[in-house]
Amino acid sequence: LIESAMLCLFNHETLIATKSYRICEAAKPYGVMEFGLRRAMSFDAGIYGAKAACIAGCIGTSNVLTSKMFDVQPLGTMAHSFIMSFDDEYEAFVEFAKRYPDMCILLVDTYDTLRSGVPSAIKVAKEVLEPKYLPEGTNSLKSSA
Repeated sequence: LIESAMLCLFNHETLIATKSYRICEAAKPYGVMEFGLRRAMSFDAGIYGAKAACIAGCIGTSNVLTSKMFDVQPLGTMAHSFIMSFDDEYEAFVEFAKRYPDMCILLVDTYDTLRSGVPSAIKVAKEVLEPKYLPEGTNSLKSSA
């Protein structure tokens, strides 16, 4: 009984730590956020899996409890509920970009990814974020929304 419990605990965290390390190494020089709680088989697995991923190199977790318990940076994207509180995705994206221009990660899959999510995100990037960060007359986003 003890052997099975120990294997379960160590194998799960070791598996996540190993995979997280490989992903973080491949992503360098960029950081990787941990979002494993959404796929964990139990609440505890989500907590300790997130901890293992951060020990292995992830820069933060979407798991707020893991963040609190283990002093890990909480990170994430905007919430689907935030988008749904507006009349449309574009309006939600504009407000989010204004509030968080330095950490603007937009979720494009709330309603229709290709017909509204991606075009609205591109439009917000061009209209809200690009003027803030690019010198006047510079245009790095050449595709149109």
